[in-house]
Amino acid sequence: MDTKTRLLSKRKISSLVLICSALSGFVYLQACSNKEPAIREQDLRKFYEMYEKGEYTAALESLPADILTVLPYTEEDSAETLYERDEPIYTGIITAEPLEKDLYRKDRDELEVQYHLGVIHYWLGDLEKAKYKFLLCLRADPIHRMAHIYLFRIFRRLEQKLIQIVDPETQSITELYFQKLGYGNSDLHYDMATRLVSENDNSQVPVIEVSFTFDDGEIKDFDVSESTDFNPDQRGVLNRELDETELYRIELIGNNRHVLDEAFFPSRQIIYWDGVDESGKMVGGQEIEKTFYWSSPLIKIQNAEKLVIYGPEGKKILEHTFQKK
Repeated sequence: MDTKTRLLSKRKISSLVLICSALSGFVYLQACSNKEPAIREQDLRKFYEMYEKGEYTAALESLPADILTVLPYTEEDSAETLYERDEPIYTGIITAEPLEKDLYRKDRDELEVQYHLGVIHYWLGDLEKAKYKFLLCLRADPIHRMAHIYLFRIFRRLEQKLIQIVDPETQSITELYFQKLGYGNSDLHYDMATRLVSENDNSQVPVIEVSFTFDDGEIKDFDVSESTDFNPDQRGVLNRELDETELYRIELIGNNRHVLDEAFFPSRQIIYWDGVDESGKMVGGQEIEKTFYWSSPLIKIQNAEKLVIYGPEGKKILEHTFQKK
């Protein structure tokens, strides 16, 4: 049994998820197993070219409409509630085995395109479309860790918005949640993503440590190294309180453009200081630094092919390719 299968089998599931029927999920996934339309190689190249330039609208326009509009549901599901449509999908995600390592390249390509479409919709602010794409991704590969991470972020934002509109005297938060948000929740995806990198708190996690000096928009003294001395909880790997304003994004990428991990860093750092002046009065303040050293671990649960850094507008500003061993 490989590490991923062991991690999947040890996953603790919330009481909400335990009410799922494994049998209904299996039948549902069989019904949903119709393959998405194949993507032409030239469309694939164009899509990722635009993606790396941060030209997200052009990236969407480069793909056939049937790739953009495919949903994680069958036509028969259209009359069902959002909760009823999502329930068997989550059953399938929890009970299904991960993809085989020798999955055909074209199938993996189509899976990763759906993931990157989810990323595009997320950064364009369309959380609903992003949710559909990441569910498509997990329907095919239930341990796609980054899809779980993005769904954690999506549900966290949707849950926060939902709380703001609830009138506790006239509405049931549970019923409204199922009606508006469906079956998933942020804690569920947080738990799944976390358990995919560590069987227990003391296990060693392989990482790529990336470091550099950020000098007012320019990356200098870039360096990468490998390590296993890392606890994912130390980094807050899922960015529970992620502030996305003006952030730079780092992607660690494996085979077939499979994103292994993601980290962020700001365009500037705020240094707070305090002290005592000559009269004994407490003083303090802050300074904004546009030149600073940055270091971050990126979890490498598979072999890494390259590391890419994107600017706040989504444009690729640095790419580092790892030598094959």
